[in-house]
Amino acid sequence: SWSCSRALDFMQGCLRWRHLSPTCPDTLPCYPFDIDPFVLKSCPHVMIAAEQPHYDTRLVKAAGGQTTRIILLPSF
Repeated sequence: SWSCSRALDFMQGCLRWRHLSPTCPDTLPCYPFDIDPFVLKSCPHVMIAAEQPHYDTRLVKAAGGQTTRIILLPSF
């Protein structure tokens, strides 16, 4: 089963990799662009994933001192 801890770890990895969809287009369909629209150019303040099994949150500090609040939201 997918745990919230694993989901938070994956989202933290996406922040570290600066990519919102690291497997596009290999495992997820996406439209081919000249530039990759999923690459993060700057560190977001908040990153949210919906439809998760439980609510959870984590504060992640980047190397440059920026912080991002990762939030997992369950379905309503």
